Amino acid sequence: MATVRLSLDANEVYVRLKNASNGIDAYVFNEVSRVIQGLKDDPEQDWLTRMRNFGEAVPGMFGVMIGTPVGVERDVMVWWKYHPYDVGPTDVVRILDITLDYKR
Repeated sequence: MATVRLSLDANEVYVRLKNASNGIDAYVFNEVSRVIQGLKDDPEQDWLTRMRNFGEAVPGMFGVMIGTPVGVERDVMVWWKYHPYDVGPTDVVRILDITLDYKR
C-alpha cells in the first residue's frame, strides 16, 4: 500500500494532484480527479452524508473508497480533512489535506 499526501485547498486540488501524478498511476489519478472535481463542481451536493456512510476515521476526516474494475487488485482510499469550524455541505470544498492509499 503506497500513500501520497497532498496539502491543498479547493482551488489547488486538481493542480496539486496533477503535479504529484508521477507517483500515482493513471487509473488512480483519473478516478481521484473525478471525485475531487465532483466536490468542486457541485458543492451543494450532500457530500458529508455520503462520506459519513463510508465511516468516520477521526473527527473532521472522512474517506471514500474508489471503485475498481472487476479483477483489478487495487484499493484506493481517499481521505480529506476539512476545517472543523465550517458547517454544512460546503465543508468538503475547504480541503486542508488529502491522503491517497492505494495498491500498485
